[in-house]
Amino acid sequence: MFNGSKQGRRESLILAITSKVTLQQGVCRARSMAGKIKGETELELAQIRRENPSFHAMTARPNAVDPHQHPEILPYVASDNPIMGRKFGLAVRLVAKYMGWMHSPTQPLGKVLTELTMGRLDGKIEQEIGKKKGGVERLEGGFVVLENTVLRQLAGLN
Repeated sequence: MFNGSKQGRRESLILAITSKVTLQQGVCRARSMAGKIKGETELELAQIRRENPSFHAMTARPNAVDPHQHPEILPYVASDNPIMGRKFGLAVRLVAKYMGWMHSPTQPLGKVLTELTMGRLDGKIEQEIGKKKGGVERLEGGFVVLENTVLRQLAGLN
């Protein structure tokens, strides 16, 4: 998304990458490879940000992404295996009920991601960084990583 120069600002590109949180517990080659690739990507994007201040990138890390209350996107949710689809639906409902802090309903999440790329939440992100409670990490060069707890707060779900 390009922010216009209506207010005398230079045009800038804001990129929000979503990268579902994956638990790194136990020895699992696929998980460690995915974690390595994610980490290297974030460091490279931080380097690009350092070299080009008009490029703003961040990673959003939602947890249990739940499309079930968002009928507009349900036709696009992969459901190759009906049994696994039902198990996923049950798992997400259990997370929503018993571990709400991990729950990421797609409709509010989508709104937050859109507002992030429009630069509308910059002030709120800075406030979260200032609280030093966790959930937000700033890498060198200004690259920001937003954990699910902060995404939920920005969406008004906490």
